[in-house]
Amino acid sequence: MIQYFSSLHSAPVPIILLSMAEIKIRQKLLAVGSGKGGVGKTTTSVNLALYYSRKELKVLLVDVDPLSDITTLLDITDPEAAVHENGGGKKKSSRNKDGIIPVFSSLDLLIPEKKHSIQSSGEILSRITENDQKLIEHYDIVILDLPAGLLEEEGKEFLTQTGRVIVVTNDEPTSHVSAGAFIKNVEESAPGGTYRIWHNKYGGISRGGFDPMDLPGNYNRNVAEEDRFDFTTLKMKDTAYIPEDPALDLLKSSPDLNLNIKRQMLERIEMIYRERIGQVLNISGISSRLATVMESHIAGFHMIKDIESTIGELGELISGLFSGDIFLGRKQDDTAGDLEIFSGKERTELENVLKLLRDDNLSSSLRKLRIVLEDILEDEENSQRLFFQKSDPAKLKNLDRELSKFLTILSEKSTRSGRNIRNLGGLLLFDFSLFKLFKSETIRALITGFIPWRENQSGAKIRDKHSQIRWLVETDGEYRLRFLGLVKTLYPVLLTQLDGVSSALELRNLLFLNKGKINGEVYLRLLTTFLHDILNSGLGVIMGFRYRPASRAFQKGASLLLSEISEE
Repeated sequence: MIQYFSSLHSAPVPIILLSMAEIKIRQKLLAVGSGKGGVGKTTTSVNLALYYSRKELKVLLVDVDPLSDITTLLDITDPEAAVHENGGGKKKSSRNKDGIIPVFSSLDLLIPEKKHSIQSSGEILSRITENDQKLIEHYDIVILDLPAGLLEEEGKEFLTQTGRVIVVTNDEPTSHVSAGAFIKNVEESAPGGTYRIWHNKYGGISRGGFDPMDLPGNYNRNVAEEDRFDFTTLKMKDTAYIPEDPALDLLKSSPDLNLNIKRQMLERIEMIYRERIGQVLNISGISSRLATVMESHIAGFHMIKDIESTIGELGELISGLFSGDIFLGRKQDDTAGDLEIFSGKERTELENVLKLLRDDNLSSSLRKLRIVLEDILEDEENSQRLFFQKSDPAKLKNLDRELSKFLTILSEKSTRSGRNIRNLGGLLLFDFSLFKLFKSETIRALITGFIPWRENQSGAKIRDKHSQIRWLVETDGEYRLRFLGLVKTLYPVLLTQLDGVSSALELRNLLFLNKGKINGEVYLRLLTTFLHDILNSGLGVIMGFRYRPASRAFQKGASLLLSEISEE
């Protein structure tokens, strides 16, 4: 037996004696918890399990949360008889004698027989802790989806046996406070834990005294003095920052081609606008400190009205975000009333910037285009329609017109707009060509036909998410051949569409070229990525989106966790 304790902990720490077998178990266990529900804890647990399974590790995912529904996320219609596919065939794999449900070739699931019972969840924890060392030894990694909030006694006792706790939180104050309370609760009951903070829907914006990178500070600033906690004594660090991504929306029962291409166009437009604002700020002579704070806030304005009222709106926004805090080196004095946000020199600088943006036809065209596109997206997203539903024809025609107008302006200014904006414009031209291409019923039918479908209990056809997830996890050879066949069919049609749009609007200088000809390799990759993303949107499988920021951030965090386990 050896001693395991935290020498840094400020309070007396009980000595926990662990055998070598128990240490081996600790190294395999990842417990995923959160201070409150709705932060993405279960989605994180499932995606970690899928990620490691895809790495050909043998993974056991344990559902200990009475309120979660992992079977729904994995689209297991009957937990007592999960469908497992092998070699193109399907077979039903019922629970084995240990109560394990085989999900994929390298992923198993263990859930309580009485799913929504805290007592049943506690029995699973006790079973893993006390009785089933052989069960754990069968797997490379065991991931436990813990209940949200403060743990019951069974959970606290169990955490003395686990290797590390992944604490999932969101980018807002109440989530940080509840996550801090969760860590404090665990540490006081089971000292010496290892904590890894997993930031979901991370935006990185500081506001109103809230620092998105300082969970301990946000907790201690927002609780009573007697509830504060010294987090510096813990083995704790931030592991992942996952930005929000609408393509991962689990509420979508089917991927929606129209919504996804418009969302992608909106992302490009916002990126171009931010880049353009940066250019204007650089030539305006505005102070670097003011420019840093202003850049993101000006980007949020859809219209620049008269200069004076726009500065007033900007001042109110900043006043609300930085109330009581230092802004631009000045601190608000409550006894003297409201602080004048901008000095005379700063107001003059802002006036110059806003005039430049107002009179810049590239910027004004971008703002108008964003309004048109957001209006259409709001209509379509609120309608809760499924696959390829029609939008208001007049609004779509207006979108077509505004996109054509903006791309024409950008093409005329391409040599002066800079390489980044020109390349983003090239991506927007690609999106515009797809937008036009997808008006074809034949093309839509090709993509719709690629999605696997099954019948629900009512006999209606619904998306077979389980099969799609299996394709991603097991890198199914048949799926790859079918996918490549779809790309091969659509690729020449896309090139024809690109050529037609660029010729009609005289946009050839926005194309990605190689020795004067269309760079087929670039457009093949763009098409492959878009099709992959649209086909797998709504699955909630983060690793399925290879080139999206959220996926890259998730894989980085998951790899860090895996390296820690491997080094022990």
